[in-house]
Amino acid sequence: MARIRLKLPAATDPIMLNAQLPPEHEIERPVLEVHQWCKNGDHPEDDTQEVCTPGGDTFLSEGKVVRYYRDPDVAGKSLCPKCNVKMHDHGWIDASEGGHIVCPGDWILKGVKGFFPFIDDQIIRVFYEFVEEEEHAPCAGS
Repeated sequence: MARIRLKLPAATDPIMLNAQLPPEHEIERPVLEVHQWCKNGDHPEDDTQEVCTPGGDTFLSEGKVVRYYRDPDVAGKSLCPKCNVKMHDHGWIDASEGGHIVCPGDWILKGVKGFFPFIDDQIIRVFYEFVEEEEHAPCAGS
């Protein structure tokens, strides 16, 4: 889990040179709770269970927030054009407009009423600052 908020533009940005606000007019930046998703079961609300096959193999059930990404028209071993990781290592988040592919390393915002928006890792690092961040290993391949 991490907590983030929008970065303030640098005072040297051309747009900000003529727009310095006094401290009493500083823009309130809400703090958001996010979780970095690397693989199935990573999200704290995924509620995955270990499943045992008749042959004795085990695997994790599909996450409840970030599901497995599977598409009959996309080969699982093909590489994602966005992150260059094989498609079977991706997740899927349902949304009112259908859903979204989640790349390993993307950040999932704390859900409101069953809606879990996500933000690309590069966007987080450019436009947000970390207020609080738990130590965790980086996602493999991201």
